[in-house]
Amino acid sequence: MKLVAEQVKILRDRREELLRLKDEYYERTKNKEKDTIDRMGVLYDNDPIYNNTMNELNRINEALEEATFVPDRDYSQIGIGTKFKVHYGDDLEDSEELMLVESNIGTTPLDFVSLDSDMGKAIMGTKEGDKVTYIVEATGIEISLTVDEIDRVRSHYEHFIREKTYDRRVRKAAKEEIKKAIEEGTYLDSISITTHQYDMLVQEKAKLGNRPRPELASKKAFLTKCLHLPVADAPNDDTIGVGSNVTLLLDDEGEKKTISFEYIHHAVSTELESDYVEKISTLGAAIYGKRAGDQFKVARNQLSYIKGIVVSVDNDSNKELKKVR
Repeated sequence: MKLVAEQVKILRDRREELLRLKDEYYERTKNKEKDTIDRMGVLYDNDPIYNNTMNELNRINEALEEATFVPDRDYSQIGIGTKFKVHYGDDLEDSEELMLVESNIGTTPLDFVSLDSDMGKAIMGTKEGDKVTYIVEATGIEISLTVDEIDRVRSHYEHFIREKTYDRRVRKAAKEEIKKAIEEGTYLDSISITTHQYDMLVQEKAKLGNRPRPELASKKAFLTKCLHLPVADAPNDDTIGVGSNVTLLLDDEGEKKTISFEYIHHAVSTELESDYVEKISTLGAAIYGKRAGDQFKVARNQLSYIKGIVVSVDNDSNKELKKVR
């Protein structure tokens, strides 16, 4: 099964929610009377809420561990992960913006169409201007549509941080620091990863399998090296550091938006840009060590800045997650 980044985000977010529900369930039941504790396994097995939570959690873990992620999407025609716009019949107003995915896991029907659906089979491989007619098997209704537009803007498809070029990820000062540390052989000594990053590395290595494959040797070696990095504790105070969960309010020339993310040293696996900010990035450097209420600004280009304020810093949840896992 192939998953696009948008599905990965939905599944990871749901996984974290289910893990919280699981922990809450344990907290509610651990203080039961002794005879209940002795029958805890029976209690869990017979509890439909716990059962459903664990079943869904297992399905999501299996999908994330076994699926391959789609980093490169087809711009010339509709393929897995391609964003496109269609209109139905002759009514130009009756249109939709969709994305083709291989499986409907981690999707909503309003934004995605799966390859195993009648529509998905019909539009796979089509190009702008192509007209398609297909039959909805469940109802026998015939549908006609036209592919109006395929999104060819590369930046709209770059969701994993490591998809971006080194120059676009790392600020100039950090490049010099990294270069010097590599030359001195001390770079890995200064790096730590978060619990989430460790989990992703484990999953990514598992996907490569145990069979010796020469073409994957360098990637396996890289993942193994990263798995030996220390797992960071967030700072013991209320400052931003590796492992912090941060919320910012950004003001980009009058346009305000709130973003939340985990603060990491740098991406080592399949970190999603919307969920993480690297210390080696321009924004990462600007907020490092700041507290809730502190202001900062980041160069947008040579002529303007994005201003912001730190809304909140959570240094406890990652530590709790580290204990649980």
